[in-house]
Amino acid sequence: MATTSFQCRCGALRGTLERPEGSRFGHVVCYCSDCRAFVRWLGRDDLLDAGGGTEILQLAPSQVRLETRETLACMRLTEGGLHRFYASCCRTPFANAVSARVPFVGLSVPGLGLSLSHAPAGIQGGSAQGPTIAGTRATASLRVIGDAVGNLSSWWWHGAGRPSPVFDDEGAPRVRAEVIARSERDRLRRLDHAPSR
Repeated sequence: MATTSFQCRCGALRGTLERPEGSRFGHVVCYCSDCRAFVRWLGRDDLLDAGGGTEILQLAPSQVRLETRETLACMRLTEGGLHRFYASCCRTPFANAVSARVPFVGLSVPGLGLSLSHAPAGIQGGSAQGPTIAGTRATASLRVIGDAVGNLSSWWWHGAGRPSPVFDDEGAPRVRAEVIARSERDRLRRLDHAPSR
């Protein structure tokens, strides 16, 4: 069992993640405009790579524990969009999640200071704003999609969606999500520029 500690930039939000030997996980750099808009909304452009990508570690919720959650906050780009959790103290991205019914959390690798030896896969390269990591696909490769489906199926089968660091036992977000105004969402997306060729 490998246990890794993490924290937000100022240290107010802290926790651990556990990865049993042979456990499943996903590791991607996502170049989609929504992930980029979230990081920009936080004012944390420093966490984007050269192509505007965000590095994410995908785990089962039960693998992630929060030791402190007083500064845990949540936003959504749209009413039905991903729950995007962050530390309000220093506006550090923490985790993305769909709902309590989907056993998945995507942790911000650079935001939480995680160090991974496993190389990430680049996805949604068609929305990149500059150079991407090697092997990036315009959307996602069949391998990445297959791995994600396999992970979710395994986590669902083994009940690994609970306990969750971001949803309570009734399935509600631990903190109320702020849905940003459409005008703000549009402003963030306008910050994108056509990738250079």
